[in-house]
Amino acid sequence: MSRRGARLPMGGVAVFYAAMALIAVAIAHVTHHAPIRVAGSPALAAAGIALGVGLGLAVVGVSRAVTKTAWGDAMERELGAIVGAPTRGEAALMASASAVGEELLFRGVALPALGLIPSALLFGALHIGRSRALLPWTAFAAVLGLALGGLTLITGGVLGAVVAHATINYLNLLAMARGQQ
Repeated sequence: MSRRGARLPMGGVAVFYAAMALIAVAIAHVTHHAPIRVAGSPALAAAGIALGVGLGLAVVGVSRAVTKTAWGDAMERELGAIVGAPTRGEAALMASASAVGEELLFRGVALPALGLIPSALLFGALHIGRSRALLPWTAFAAVLGLALGGLTLITGGVLGAVVAHATINYLNLLAMARGQQ
């Protein structure tokens, strides 16, 4: 597929994830009467960033290995058909917007309200795709939800999970774009 293939509208992506973040903040305000915790302390914030980068890079390594299998290649092609071949800037926007919106909702609100496993399962459910080829992505997202939730619990805030999520999405979006050129 060329770079001219179907692409997500970046304005729509930004609005969707901004709305998700605002919904998370509103839910937190209404139900917890406290803001979503970004970090437990300055030391835990630094640890969260370091652990987030490490987790993100490890997941990207697993993702790249999975795409070498037949089902992983089919999954990546299906995802590529959805997101197109984003530029570096578009990949950065999609990665950062989705990381902030999803982490505020799932780790900032759902995790404290529902617990680790239910919030991870909801995160996986958000990643149900339009075809059977994306079922492994859904399962992978649920497992990743456990890891991101664990990181949030360990560090006392969502910062590490946001960093990990953004790292994963950015590098995987760039890899998908390279595969479509």
